[in-house]
Amino acid sequence: MIPAETIDRLGEDDPAAAQLLCLCAVLHPAPVPVDVFTPGLPRLPRPLGAVPPSLVPGLVDILTAQGLAASGASGLTLPDPVRDAVQEDLGPSAVRVCRAYAGALIAAAAPAAVEDPATWPRWAALAPHLIAADAAHSPDPDLRAAARRLVTSLLHRGKPRPARTIAAELHTAWRADLGPDHPD
Repeated sequence: MIPAETIDRLGEDDPAAAQLLCLCAVLHPAPVPVDVFTPGLPRLPRPLGAVPPSLVPGLVDILTAQGLAASGASGLTLPDPVRDAVQEDLGPSAVRVCRAYAGALIAAAAPAAVEDPATWPRWAALAPHLIAADAAHSPDPDLRAAARRLVTSLLHRGKPRPARTIAAELHTAWRADLGPDHPD
């Protein structure tokens, strides 16, 4: 188990790495491609929002060196005990804020194209994180647009069952949250 002191010390020693840890803790346990973090950096608060994209791999290295994350070819993963400890430390209100920022990162990293087979691996890697970012209840129009593109991408990839499931969940939530006349 990761001691809380390790997470606290990270917040003192490298607040940008601590913010990155918090964002990863609210995403899906599947590996997060490291390049997901760079397109949306300007949408994040400081200190992480002020980090140049070229320095993000260094933040990943800090997390892995402290045993808070593992990094591989498919991306960054957090062990469940770390994920749980971070979420517990944050509390429900801060988890919601982190989830909103994580959603902004995922939306910024989502491909614009849905029909191009070259984008399908990217969609497959982002799909669990887009869903974990709670696009169904997000006020962020960019995240909702990315969720719509995910559904379309699934249809183009020949996956109608998950596309229908996700579309139904989005439709139900958006109708309730945004109203029946909202364009989404």
